[in-house]
Amino acid sequence: MATWIALFRGINVVGNNRLLMKDLVRVLEDEGLTEIRTYIQSGNAFFNSARGTPRSLADRVGRAVEARHGFRPRIAILAPRELSEAIAGSPFKAATSEPKSLHL
Repeated sequence: MATWIALFRGINVVGNNRLLMKDLVRVLEDEGLTEIRTYIQSGNAFFNSARGTPRSLADRVGRAVEARHGFRPRIAILAPRELSEAIAGSPFKAATSEPKSLHL
């Protein structure tokens, strides 16, 4: 079982492509994903999956959102290690003291 991080792009922005996190959780559950956690209305989600690659998971989840909600978001799927490496490689080290303002 692998843990994945899904970063959804372009949802819940100025009322466009509205996707409540409870609805996102339902979509992910219907796709057989487990241990699902989301973060506010950001479109960021963590989940476990027994099968799939980042590309296949993004495609599968994107199709499922489109079928249920009428739009297909772009989704980046990362392993926790990849996110940790991106944070460690950030050129904005000073921003880590204010993590809510840190973007990568």
